[in-house]
Amino acid sequence: MSLNPQAQGDAIAALQRVIAALSASDPQTFYASADTFEQVVINLNALSSGITEYARKVFDGDGEGDGWTGEGADACRRIIAQFTGFLDEIAPLVAKWPEHVRGAGEGLQECWYEVDAILAKYATDAAGGTDNPEGRNAEWKAVPRPPDTSSSNAPAAAPAGAPAAPASSPKTIDDMSGEPNYVA
Repeated sequence: MSLNPQAQGDAIAALQRVIAALSASDPQTFYASADTFEQVVINLNALSSGITEYARKVFDGDGEGDGWTGEGADACRRIIAQFTGFLDEIAPLVAKWPEHVRGAGEGLQECWYEVDAILAKYATDAAGGTDNPEGRNAEWKAVPRPPDTSSSNAPAAAPAGAPAAPASSPKTIDDMSGEPNYVA
């Protein structure tokens, strides 16, 4: 099966859009978000505990029968119980999110390594087997990545078998027609 020139061009343009989107994505954002979710869980638990403790003091007093009682106290106690129940139910759900969000960052970073390796291989092949990215029909442009400000939870190294960490985001190669196609 062969593609007509228009379909080839469309496929290459689509690939370049995917590479540009990958290049614009930042795994560090996912790591920071995961850290934020972890802090949210801590804060939700502290809020629930704090409200529960304060309510106990208000409704029970110091144990001498001087706590708040009556219809208003009962209504307030129900509202507090509903709210702390909500906090106690939502906190364990939010506690699951950091792992998934951090995993998304790791997946994105792995994509960077894999795409870089493939593009580098084909840029080298297109340049006549040299490592010269300026070689014939092997024009490419690196799209700068944000600086690495990863937390201690970020992966330290490329996946097994991947090349060393790239200095920049995935590059694009032209369609081998001699006309460079750069990521916008």
